[in-house]
Amino acid sequence: ERLWLVSAAVTTVISPKISAAMRESEQEQQKAIAIGSAQAVGVLSFGFAVIVALFAEQILMLLFGNDYLNSALPLQVLAIGAATFAVGRVYASSIAAVGRPDLTMRVAAGALTFNVIGNLLLIPKFSADGAAAATAVSYVLAVSLNILIFNRHFGSTLKDLISSSHLKAALRTK
Repeated sequence: ERLWLVSAAVTTVISPKISAAMRESEQEQQKAIAIGSAQAVGVLSFGFAVIVALFAEQILMLLFGNDYLNSALPLQVLAIGAATFAVGRVYASSIAAVGRPDLTMRVAAGALTFNVIGNLLLIPKFSADGAAAATAVSYVLAVSLNILIFNRHFGSTLKDLISSSHLKAALRTK
């Protein structure tokens, strides 16, 4: 969850910018800021998550010793899930910044429900691995729904979400 620090900092900065652009009816600027910020958060978060996933055993050994080595798989799964969620937080914050926090609240409630049900089903059979899987899948579900809502509101497409022009525009925005 430390991966979320980057997205928390970014959303703190961009939310007022998106709200200000909303007042000025500059939807393209809102979209560019949000997508570019999500891309930057994605690069940083996934980069860190890959490092954690690749070196999970070494990290656990260093921090907690041999007793926690069987936590490597849950750590790897959660690292990727948390990185995905970090990107989704940018989209959720952007949706809230344009006056629709109710939508992000519904997504969060749905993801929470999915997570609880997933944990109830998977923990008895798979223990911590099952808990990590249920949590990571609920993160991906929440992010997917927030992206769908974002795309609908801003008229963007999945192609827009991966276009490097938005990252460049967001970095230039004052």
